[in-house]
Amino acid sequence: MVRTVKTKAVRSLAKGQRAVLLPGPTGAESWELWVLGGKASAELVQICATPLDNRLRKNTTLALPVSQVFCLPLWLNETDAKQFAGMIPLQLELRGLQPRGTEPAVFDWTVVAQEGTRSLVMVGVLPAALAPEIHAEAYDAFDLSARYRPFPESALTIWREHDRLAVAITRGPNLVYYQALAEGQITPRVVQDLSCAQAALAMQDILTPLQKVLLWTEISPEERTALQGALPLPIEQEECPPPVAPRQTWKLTPSTVGEAKRTRASRRWQRRALAAFLVVYLLAVAWMASRLVLTSLHVDELRKWQSEHTQSL
Repeated sequence: MVRTVKTKAVRSLAKGQRAVLLPGPTGAESWELWVLGGKASAELVQICATPLDNRLRKNTTLALPVSQVFCLPLWLNETDAKQFAGMIPLQLELRGLQPRGTEPAVFDWTVVAQEGTRSLVMVGVLPAALAPEIHAEAYDAFDLSARYRPFPESALTIWREHDRLAVAITRGPNLVYYQALAEGQITPRVVQDLSCAQAALAMQDILTPLQKVLLWTEISPEERTALQGALPLPIEQEECPPPVAPRQTWKLTPSTVGEAKRTRASRRWQRRALAAFLVVYLLAVAWMASRLVLTSLHVDELRKWQSEHTQSL
């Protein structure tokens, strides 16, 4: 894919299009604004230093980096998706992922597989504290960056976000696990993290047999050798493809952003209510003034009539 970037910031979208702001691979390309949908293919139109620098906010999703969203694959003893919203918070509380106080956890989930009477779901949970640049109130929606990546089936994929390596694992065609790795190169620590993650997922029956390791980034021969020693799978390398919108969106609006939006909406309704009250009040005053004028005119006519008839007597 040729990375062509428009020099001017996009201010509007065509019919059927939606924009997504994704974390870039390096600090020099911190955030990438992509336009999806419509007749054209996905197009990279702008590079931003922070989400606050992007002026295209309407119909735009801010895709949070994988480092900002905790991943929790879960087996639930239920197949009715309507019950998941009540079951997942209990699992979060058991794992210490429920925030302190009365503020509920911000999370969303996707059904990965169903077997008999149980369902495998991938849950994304926002931490209590987020990077300040993520608190961009003007965005329509918040989602996860990994959900916009077209990962291959039954594979372990490695790519870069903000100078750090990230990994995603698919169970068949569905994303089941993602994680931001500790470093930007394949080091012994990264290799250990990958091995531990794979082993833990296999113990929980979350993984199906993987077919390959796919690299969407360049690594050295030494790094490839270390990776091959830890993951005895075919290793392929490709350029990172353009993003693809997920079939179902997630709602990962940070609590502070949600509170700010609710406050603005409340103030908006208060202003509208005040404006409506003033309009009604002014109409009432105008009606009363008109009635007063009409009554005064009527009284003047009666006095004039009385005066004319008094003189004729």
